[in-house]
Amino acid sequence: MQKLIGVLDWVEKNVTSRIPVYMLMVMVVIIFSQVFTRFVLNFSIRWAEELGRFLMIWMVFLVGCTALRKGYLVGIRFAFDRIPEKVQPYVEVLTAGLMIVFLLVMTLYGAKLVQFSLARGQLSPALRIPIGWIYLAIPLSGVIMVLFTACDLLLRVAAIRCKDLREDIEAS
Repeated sequence: MQKLIGVLDWVEKNVTSRIPVYMLMVMVVIIFSQVFTRFVLNFSIRWAEELGRFLMIWMVFLVGCTALRKGYLVGIRFAFDRIPEKVQPYVEVLTAGLMIVFLLVMTLYGAKLVQFSLARGQLSPALRIPIGWIYLAIPLSGVIMVLFTACDLLLRVAAIRCKDLREDIEAS
């Protein structure tokens, strides 16, 4: 389990945290260049807006993985806090299980979307790159999110089992 956590820590640090920073830097330079050339030099970089949009899509999906792992995604805490404390760990396990189901569906249909768009040879208008490469952000981030959530689920189940075991030992 420690090895899996180490791999997921590496993925979070190097893939879902560092790469979006580089993408943001490239996007800022490209969009700044586009604005400068359009308003100062009176010509437009035809592909700049499209590349900025594609970089934003990839950044959102990759950063979403980090946000999920660190617990920064929006949640409904006020409802959760009203549940009795003894039941809360079980609700967290149920929630993680439901999230895995949703993420698996997202990943499956994202992969189908990538496959469909690549099979059709659909290209972006300005950059002329396959749209499937842009859609690849959906299944890739879905797989990463499933791994993050599954690891969290295993840790929560282990914590519940250890607590139940301690309670059994104390009762006897």
